Amino acid sequence: MQFPEYRARRVRKNESFRRLVRETRLTRDGLVYPLFVVPGKGVKKEVPSMPGQYNLSVDGAVDSAREAWDLGIPAVILFGIPEKKDAVGSEAWDDRGVVQRAIRDLKRALPDLLVMADACFCEYTDHGHCGVLTDGGLDNDASLENLARTANSYAKAGVDVVAPSGMLDGWSRPRANTSVAPSPRASPSAPTPCSAPPPSCRASRSRARPRWSAATRCTPCRPGWSSATPACATPSSSACARSWTFRHAAWRPGAWPP
Repeated sequence: MQFPEYRARRVRKNESFRRLVRETRLTRDGLVYPLFVVPGKGVKKEVPSMPGQYNLSVDGAVDSAREAWDLGIPAVILFGIPEKKDAVGSEAWDDRGVVQRAIRDLKRALPDLLVMADACFCEYTDHGHCGVLTDGGLDNDASLENLARTANSYAKAGVDVVAPSGMLDGWSRPRANTSVAPSPRASPSAPTPCSAPPPSCRASRSRARPRWSAATRCTPCRPGWSSATPACATPSSSACARSWTFRHAAWRPGAWPP
């Protein structure tokens, strides 16, 4: 419906109307606190380009996450800075890597904290590109294999959400095909699959193939479940709703996982 039949100004004429129809609401429930983890112990080094943000060793990251949790922030996202770099960024999928250790320690200290992990290689490769280079160019398919290894390693460590920032063609397919065995270090509460999204997501039930937006794309992931399978500890709870929110935040209405 177009003007003159549709007149949106009428629902903006006063605060009561605006409160009623407002779609975007900023609360602590939607905040994610970034943590930049580095090797070592007792490390806290300010990032010059981001005042107030620090490179933290795993112990410091746990302390910072606990402060954020006490303030009501429900989630953190981890960015790793490895001990050494190589041409393919192999430390990204090392089960003893700094991000994997941070995931395990965070879930042990704060089981209900939502832990996300960035999946990209620009900080792990010695050339700074987001994948494998072949003949001076980015080898998309070889990079996809390594990204799947990384997502698998994060999931085994107990991560809740894999956040793929590496913009590679076909990244959703290897990620969706990645599954892991249960981690002995995972939260003791077994994940329960959600068979349906919460009511706010029910408009997105078409089986059409996904159409990605430019937004960051996150996939809920639990040890023992395919990362394409939404799961949460308590179905129909706010945590479940948040999980579905992250899963579908970048999908346009009418799209649904294949």
